Amino acid sequence: MFLQFLSFEDDIVAREQMSSTAFYDFAIPHAMKMNAKKTGINILISENPILWDDRQIHIVMMLCFNKNERFIFNEIYDSITMLLINKEIMQKIIQAETYEDFIHLLVSSFSILS
Repeated sequence: MFLQFLSFEDDIVAREQMSSTAFYDFAIPHAMKMNAKKTGINILISENPILWDDRQIHIVMMLCFNKNERFIFNEIYDSITMLLINKEIMQKIIQAETYEDFIHLLVSSFSILS
């Protein structure tokens, strides 16, 4: 039996090739397998849109999960998606000028949606 082992980066690209992870003005790329060495979220916010397939993206949130913490993915993926679909919240987040502003907007926006 032949097993193909993909690196974390290859797994993210393979997932993206299956179906784009772009929604509206944002993308949430992630690996199909929870094979990251460490769980985390990498965030890019761009005032100028980034072409992602056929969409103009302003926020990229790359989700990285270790197999021992896969439960976190299920807890946050839908919440982040629902938050960023809201155009008003999205505009505020894009305009955040500091890391602290971004975190404050994100946390306060979660409480608004709850």
